Amino acid sequence: MNPASLQYRVPAARRYTRHMLWLPWVVLCLAACHAGERAADDPPSGNPVQDVGGLHFSQPYVRTPLPGVDKSVGYFKVTNTTPQPIILKAAASDQIRAIEFHTTREVEGMMRMRRLKDVTLAPGDTVEFIPGGRHLMLFGIGELVEPVPIKLKDTQDRAYLVEFALKDVRAP
Repeated sequence: MNPASLQYRVPAARRYTRHMLWLPWVVLCLAACHAGERAADDPPSGNPVQDVGGLHFSQPYVRTPLPGVDKSVGYFKVTNTTPQPIILKAAASDQIRAIEFHTTREVEGMMRMRRLKDVTLAPGDTVEFIPGGRHLMLFGIGELVEPVPIKLKDTQDRAYLVEFALKDVRAP
């Protein structure tokens, strides 16, 4: 055996472990991408409509994280009822370590998730955060207590506190 070829060999156990680190992300992304195809992903009936500071929120909900996973997603529909544009730039909650705006798009036949810097709402516009599209990506979830309060902030540092219902994706 050529000694030079040995330097490129990675033990099978290390290769397998490295790939297993991606497994929770793959499961979460697949669930987020394909959940819109299931009737079980209909929004819960709690917290159907909330008007906060000129924004009209419909059906805000967070998916209950799968066991052993500290990541999840949040969905809602928001309408800007003000005469000026509103640019949402951040989200936070005491129950969640970090929240980011994300979108899912098909690129070369593969679903890809990407972080959004902000979300712009023109006057009268409605933006949907839905499975397979825009969503809130939630990281570092501990125990979630319903309703889940999530504060969205705009570029003018105005805060919009929205109460999100919990929805268990494992429910029939």
